[in-house]
Amino acid sequence: MKKIFIVFGTRPEAIKFAPIIKEIKNNPSLKAVVCVFRQHDKMLDHILKVFDIMPDYDLKIMLSDKALFGRGINILRKIKNLVISGFSFLIFLRILKKEKPDILMVQGDTSTAFLAAFLAFHFKIKIAHIEAGLRTYDKYSPFPEEINRQLISRLADLHFAPTERAQNNLLKEGIAKEKTFLTGNTAIDALFMIKRKQEEGIAGNENKFLKKHGIDFSDKKIILITAHRRESFGEGLKNIFSAIKELAEKRKDVAIIYPVHLNPNVYHLARKTLGGISNVYLIEPLEYD
Repeated sequence: MKKIFIVFGTRPEAIKFAPIIKEIKNNPSLKAVVCVFRQHDKMLDHILKVFDIMPDYDLKIMLSDKALFGRGINILRKIKNLVISGFSFLIFLRILKKEKPDILMVQGDTSTAFLAAFLAFHFKIKIAHIEAGLRTYDKYSPFPEEINRQLISRLADLHFAPTERAQNNLLKEGIAKEKTFLTGNTAIDALFMIKRKQEEGIAGNENKFLKKHGIDFSDKKIILITAHRRESFGEGLKNIFSAIKELAEKRKDVAIIYPVHLNPNVYHLARKTLGGISNVYLIEPLEYD
């Protein structure tokens, strides 16, 4: 039986890994061992519950801006987070030594994915990279994801590309064709998993929003906002939020719904600029289901 050691730490990674974990567990010749970092925390917990993922190891490795650099967290808490993360990395090394997996699998371009792959490399564990080959070839955009994914490609033994373009990027970089696989994006598989679980239709979602957030879809035009990328921090987000504020003040027939990312660079500015506007709804990140 082949042992596949799966590592993730963010909500998007968990979503995209869910169908893979399910398929591995349905295959009697494979064993999945799931290890969770905590680059995301509360947002990750919901996804684990939705997809019924029970981690074998749940480490308190905190790599998020909020945990290490958040303005609302005092210096002693930040030091505590750093110390806990440091000890957790040592535990992770012991886990790798104990489990001796045949393959360590990471997804995408997060700092969690890179660090897990880097440490596995030192144990000479084969590395499989899901969503491999995405490129901008600008090391600062997206930051730090572009460098994370390029470095993972240098470490990985198996590369699962979501698109032909991504696969071609890998081939141009000298990675052998027999080590690359065109698979599509597993986020689509995750979407169909949720679709099969819940077929309530739009009316059920309307009722949920009305009950939880006081948002009535029946008499307003709806604008859904998403804005949280690191490249937009600072002036970029200020400009976006100023435009949203201007639109909201001019068009009272429009309801603007913004699930605000918990990153402090986004959260505090959104509350400061958009809080208190009657037709702008600043809500917590949406549940995936």
